[in-house]
Amino acid sequence: MGGRRAAAVLRRGGGVRKFGLTAAALCAFALLLEPLGFPLTTLAFMIFLLRAIEARRWGLTLALSIATMVFCVIVFHIWLQVQFPEGPVSVYAIRKWVF
Repeated sequence: MGGRRAAAVLRRGGGVRKFGLTAAALCAFALLLEPLGFPLTTLAFMIFLLRAIEARRWGLTLALSIATMVFCVIVFHIWLQVQFPEGPVSVYAIRKWVF
C-alpha cells in the first residue's frame, strides 16, 4: 500500500522536486561539512529544507533551524562526544551561548 501511495505522489510531480532538492541538499551538506563545520552546515541545511522544501515563514524557519542546530550539537558533540569538523564557529563558543 505504501509503495502505491509513494508512486502516486511521484507521478503528481511534487515528490520528484522535493526528492531532488533534498538529495542536492544532502550532497551540499556533505561537501560543506569540512569547510563550514557541523554547526553552520546543519543550520544552513535546515534553513534550506524549511524554506525550499516546506516553504515555512522566516521566523519559524530561523527558530526551528537554530533549535535543531543547538539540539544536534548538544546530543552529538557534548553528550555522545562525536568529533565533527568545527569550521569557523567553534562548538565551544556555542556551548557558552547555550549554558
